[in-house]
Amino acid sequence: MAFGTLAIDTLSTSGVITGTAKSVDADYILNGSAKVLFNMNLRSDATMDIANNGISVECLNISSGTDSGTGLARGNITNAMQNKQYIWTEGSLAANNNMNLDVGVATTSLIAFQQKDADSSDSADQIGCSAVFGDLA
Repeated sequence: MAFGTLAIDTLSTSGVITGTAKSVDADYILNGSAKVLFNMNLRSDATMDIANNGISVECLNISSGTDSGTGLARGNITNAMQNKQYIWTEGSLAANNNMNLDVGVATTSLIAFQQKDADSSDSADQIGCSAVFGDLA
């Protein structure tokens, strides 16, 4: 099978989408959109319709998630990032929590976050999310 190059400037829908955005510049897809979306529930019960130790159906480019210890969520990236110098942002369900990229564990094909709970509610708010921007390998 021969492979070639497909050059495009804009992607457009065939009219099936009813919203106002019916086309997008191809450069935006390459440079401006998140390459990974990761949302994992580390609580002891279902939260936001995400099962205990489950990942959201809204995840992007994540094949699976693992609860690797207290507040430590790891997501396996389906299509690896080009390098570990990607840009990431994160958040958690509760305002008194924070999430940090675990740079000692994270690789181009695995993203790892350590969530720290600043109150005594143990696992009550152990749910976090992240978006990763950068180039895919």
